[in-house]
Amino acid sequence: MESDPKQIAGGYWRAMAEHLITPQLNKPFFGRPYLKLGQCFGLWGYLFELGGMLGSKHRANPDAFLPAFIGMSGVAGAAEPFLVAVANTLRDRHSLNSMKHWDFVGADLGHRVSDYKREDWNSLLMERGTDKIPPDVAAKNAWFYARDGAALGTTVPDLVRAMFERTHSPVSKEKWQQMYASGLDIGLEPPLPRSYEAAQEEENKSFMEYCREFYPDLYPVLK
Repeated sequence: MESDPKQIAGGYWRAMAEHLITPQLNKPFFGRPYLKLGQCFGLWGYLFELGGMLGSKHRANPDAFLPAFIGMSGVAGAAEPFLVAVANTLRDRHSLNSMKHWDFVGADLGHRVSDYKREDWNSLLMERGTDKIPPDVAAKNAWFYARDGAALGTTVPDLVRAMFERTHSPVSKEKWQQMYASGLDIGLEPPLPRSYEAAQEEENKSFMEYCREFYPDLYPVLK
């Protein structure tokens, strides 16, 4: 199956990534627009969470879900082994049973940035949170996090739900503002609590509306 995000024309992940990237772009008088690394943390964490919820919702139909969400195509029956392989790699690499979504993004960055420990994403944000990330690089990485979330959602949905509940468990205002000050683009105030079921249904409603318009051949299968 095709797995290079540079060659992917569509998919719901792209619509959501562009929806989030465009209004957040910093546009200097000279030079190209960019996102800060701290902004990318929020973007990538959301795409990872979104992939997990939708993958869990549509895990019975991976051959229809994968093209609509990730934009990948392949022969019938190829989606499930691909997603299982990705999920197995992630489970071998990370301690997912104790992670929140932001922990996963930080651990993944730590895996690729040699001078930081995998758990040390707070230091990474404090020191590099203002690093400039081109929007195409932010989007390319968003694809990988969407793919990873989808792989875990279709393969180990209970793990995805547990990560969601850890991520969205009540946080004191003081701790939230400390995370915001570290460079995490999450806003000054903690969001109101919401259940996994409510969040999943809300996200799936938007996904299905997208599929009805842009993937009418897959919409009946997913519905």
